[in-house]
Amino acid sequence: MDERADLVISQQVFEARRSDGQTIHCVYDYAYPTDPVVVVVPTFEATARHNAMLSRFLLGLGLSSMRFDFTNHVGCSSGEIINFTLTSAYHDLDAVLAFLRDGPLEFTADLAIISSSLGTRVCLRYLADYPEAADFHVSLLGVVDAGHTIKIATGW
Repeated sequence: MDERADLVISQQVFEARRSDGQTIHCVYDYAYPTDPVVVVVPTFEATARHNAMLSRFLLGLGLSSMRFDFTNHVGCSSGEIINFTLTSAYHDLDAVLAFLRDGPLEFTADLAIISSSLGTRVCLRYLADYPEAADFHVSLLGVVDAGHTIKIATGW
């Protein structure tokens, strides 16, 4: 019998704040506060809600998750999608990781990042700048060459 099958799953919703004052809608799913945490980076045109199934899967593996909405994007974070840039997404990831380190969760467990699509490009840039920010990074169908991908997607 799977010992995690009867887990009581808890969820907390937070608003992390960027240094420019924008708020980032975050959803923390966990069974045990001491479980390692996986930060689930949203894909383009997706929200934290779209990653709920991934979060549930991670819980079954003994991992908590912190999923969030980019600012200047769809979802519950502040800003309008017309202002979305990869740079703003980079600052969102930075704010979410700072919130985990310094926020009310008193987080001390191992940390991983999972990303896909354009979120991977953001993570690769961030982890190149701050390699100590995560214990590991997993990319699922990630964009590596953003310029080429945008050109193919838009025809421009």
